[in-house]
Amino acid sequence: MKYPWKWWAGVLAGGAVLVVWLAFAGFPDEAPAAAATDRVLFAVEGLSCGSCEGQVVKALQAQPGVRAVGVDLRAGRVVVEYEPAVVDAKRLADAVTRIGYPARYLASGPSVPLGQRGQAGDGGCGGSCCQGAQ
Repeated sequence: MKYPWKWWAGVLAGGAVLVVWLAFAGFPDEAPAAAATDRVLFAVEGLSCGSCEGQVVKALQAQPGVRAVGVDLRAGRVVVEYEPAVVDAKRLADAVTRIGYPARYLASGPSVPLGQRGQAGDGGCGGSCCQGAQ
């Protein structure tokens, strides 16, 4: 090459065009919108200890589209925040019922509070997870 600077000038000019194009066309101005979520409240039979709670939470979190799970052990209630475009409330209830805790639909909508984790150790199931808790 007699004039290598001409080749580099062409490469640099092409790179500048690419950078300008990416700056104006390649990147969106806004982050993608978060998927719409809903909440559903279930009455769940047999919730009596931390182990029961853990099994229910694990079964629900294994479902696609589940964002958060709140359990109230004393009331036997479970609230699930989920993406209705991915999973429906019936499938969530079935997942809990399949592991031995019959779930019954109570309410749904964004106004259902997610709640707090319940308190284990109020008598519980009598298993090793509840031994000595009073």
